[in-house]
Amino acid sequence: MNNVCGFYQRVETCTIQCLPAMGMIPQLQCMVCYCMYHPECVHATTAEALARRFTCKSCMEDSMAAEVQQQQTYKESFGKFGTNTNGNGSLNATKPLVAATNNGGSLATNRMAKPLQYNSSTPKEKGKQRSQQQQGFKTAATTPAANASAAAADTSAVNSSSPPAKDIPPQDVLVIGAHEYVVIPKGKPTTVKGKKSSSKPTNSLPQAQAIKNSDDGRKTNINASSGSNSAKQTNCAATDRISDDDAGGTHAPSSSTTVAPSGTGRHPSNFLSDVSAGYTCLMLSFNYLKVQELLRACSVCRMWNHLGNHPRFWKTVRMKNSYISDWAGMIAKLRKNGTKHLDLRKVLNVGSNDEMWQSFNDHIGQADQIEVIDLCRCSSSVVGNLLRSNPNLRVVNALAIKNDPIDFVNFEHGVRLEELRLKSSAAISLEGDLHQLAALRNLKHLSLTSISKLGSTSIEALGCLVLLESLELGECTEMGSNLASVLTKLTSLKRLRLEKGQENCDMFTILNGISKVSSLTQLELINCDVKLGFDRHIVNCTNVKKLLLIPTYVSQSAATNRMVLKGIIKLHQTLETVIWAITVELLRVTELYIDANVEDAESQMGGSIPILKPVPGSDDPPSAVGSQLDLPEEVEIVPLKRVDSILKRKVPNTKLQILKIPFNNTWKQTMCDSS
Repeated sequence: MNNVCGFYQRVETCTIQCLPAMGMIPQLQCMVCYCMYHPECVHATTAEALARRFTCKSCMEDSMAAEVQQQQTYKESFGKFGTNTNGNGSLNATKPLVAATNNGGSLATNRMAKPLQYNSSTPKEKGKQRSQQQQGFKTAATTPAANASAAAADTSAVNSSSPPAKDIPPQDVLVIGAHEYVVIPKGKPTTVKGKKSSSKPTNSLPQAQAIKNSDDGRKTNINASSGSNSAKQTNCAATDRISDDDAGGTHAPSSSTTVAPSGTGRHPSNFLSDVSAGYTCLMLSFNYLKVQELLRACSVCRMWNHLGNHPRFWKTVRMKNSYISDWAGMIAKLRKNGTKHLDLRKVLNVGSNDEMWQSFNDHIGQADQIEVIDLCRCSSSVVGNLLRSNPNLRVVNALAIKNDPIDFVNFEHGVRLEELRLKSSAAISLEGDLHQLAALRNLKHLSLTSISKLGSTSIEALGCLVLLESLELGECTEMGSNLASVLTKLTSLKRLRLEKGQENCDMFTILNGISKVSSLTQLELINCDVKLGFDRHIVNCTNVKKLLLIPTYVSQSAATNRMVLKGIIKLHQTLETVIWAITVELLRVTELYIDANVEDAESQMGGSIPILKPVPGSDDPPSAVGSQLDLPEEVEIVPLKRVDSILKRKVPNTKLQILKIPFNNTWKQTMCDSS
């Protein structure tokens, strides 16, 4: 049961056993000590309960004791800091008495000013008074315990005596660092002196100053250091007097812990570092956004808009699986953000394909800073118009040309072009010739792999591309001496790729031309016929360091394998890397022969190829597999493991790789994919 005592009596905290509110949980909280009470027990008004502006009488008593202590300190120390008037007397003033309203609300102080008194005294008396005042101030500053006792005595003289010590309250407030915690003891109550009736520490004055009634009643800073020295106590006393004069008795809290004003634990000085960390995190996250997602993110706020328009996100723009309905707005955005690489592969059409490319050609010229562009399925006229409207382009890749025949109109405008790749899903014919390509003097890489009967056209124009470093030609069925003459002019050529060198292709003449280009170090022959005498001509190509060879296996596969194996062995002193690709179709046909004629066919798993006898580089007797088959006497079935061992023994300083790939993937095989 709670006892509501007199003005200076302490009040126990409420529990569910209080008679006025039996069984009810206390809901009214003191804004100073955070103890809980029933409004019925403390006679709090409805307005105080709703506004949460309640202060318990125990806290009011502590505040009154602090005020009385401050008055006593002020009286004792005022003599030292008093003001003399005309040298005849000193100004004596005291702190006003404090009266508190007994309505359960906030404290109220009323100041009563005393009239000024002027005391006349002799010089000796004035000196004696001054020394007494100084001695009194030193005593008050160095003995705060005595002052606290005196203040307590004054309080007892004016008001009723303090109640006896009580048991520990059902709840209390524990301060750890800058955080307050409500502590509720568990188990049976023990007879221990309560917090309110416990003896005050020696530095009760700084602790009394630490309590501050804030507007929200939640933020309280407490100075918990109980071992402060006399110098700190002296400073506290002087500060109390000055703050009383300036602020009317309201004391600032003394705390050793800095708390952020926002209550979140973050200091305002960390604001810029927090923004920088968030900006960096967003920038790393935006790297994974697509273009349409990046545009949506720019609409969130100004910070995201600034971040979404960062040049690092727009240097390369990929429009895969995206619709473009407004090419004018798209190109304006690319121009504003300084896009260098535009990838239009697998872009989705809003309307017809022709209308899309017409709108593209009408506006792409505004983005003159674009240097690299990848086109999806389009006609060769789109490429020509692009080179005319954007002469600053360095790289153009159009790997899905759809029109047949293809033409090179307007290609002469790409004077700064360094790389040009044109390809179609099927062989296409050429309308006109290649004389427009002769104007591309800065070209370093050229790929024309889908033009049928390219050798019958005017490929002599390619000889003007003196800076060419990489050349890829397809459909080489009509090539021979014309390509050999062009190769001798390309003094900077480092890489040559020839595809489908079949039928009327004169491979021996081409090999002779390759041997004359000293700068050529990488040779790729894809689906080219390797006939008898191939080894005698390729041995002259000592300048080749890297070789990718995928021969055709339509007929005479045994003779082809013998020429390839013999040619590689003859170049053992110059070759550094060799990739020999064997089609899966050839391996399957060979396995059918083995399954039908060899009893122990499982021991030959792993693949075998036919090679014309004698097997180059083989010192071993013919294998048992070849003797059991119904084959001509000059053909031997050799396992790939044995072929690999022969090459490693005969070409020890060469990096060798034997690939098994389907015929459909032979066109995609390159040295970069294999190495």
